[in-house]
Amino acid sequence: MSSRDKYRSEIFILLKLFEHGLKTFHLKKPNFSKKKYNEYIKQIPKKYHKRIIIHHYFSLCFKYKLKGFHHNSKNPPGKYFKLFSAILLPNLYQTISAHSHQQFSTFSKGSYKYILTGPLYPRRKNRINNKFKNIDHFNNVHNKEKIIFYGGIEQYHINELMKFKPNGILIMRTIWYNDAQPLDIFLSIKKELTKKHPQ
Repeated sequence: MSSRDKYRSEIFILLKLFEHGLKTFHLKKPNFSKKKYNEYIKQIPKKYHKRIIIHHYFSLCFKYKLKGFHHNSKNPPGKYFKLFSAILLPNLYQTISAHSHQQFSTFSKGSYKYILTGPLYPRRKNRINNKFKNIDHFNNVHNKEKIIFYGGIEQYHINELMKFKPNGILIMRTIWYNDAQPLDIFLSIKKELTKKHPQ
């Protein structure tokens, strides 16, 4: 996922991440205007637009043929956007976030490509959030194939994380707010995941 505040320096790094295999990028800039979102996407080569999921200003999905949009509780997609996107962009991904087991029951099955779930590792803590302690219960109750974990994930968490058998992981702070080079961190985590899931 994007940082909340970086701009030009982030785009340069993002292109390197795409070149080295980043499959999906969540663009979330709560303080950006639509104009700023537009300027951001314009700087990304068209070949990578199909890897971008946007969290605000969903109409940009039509302009740039993006990968999808993330349901935002503070700014949900309007009914006309949903209607026209279903007609004009039928393969558009729809994603959403859940922060507890209970929230999953409120989502319609099949409506979302995947659900972002977290935070798995609360900030400044090196242990799994108590909400996710019961791994077996979590895996039995929810559709594992639709779950992507996020929140405080570092390279050394991968072994423990794989117990959840996630469909993927989302990383933000570890990439953008770290002393190490973002590309090095990305490649290191990618290498660990490849060891666990060679396919």
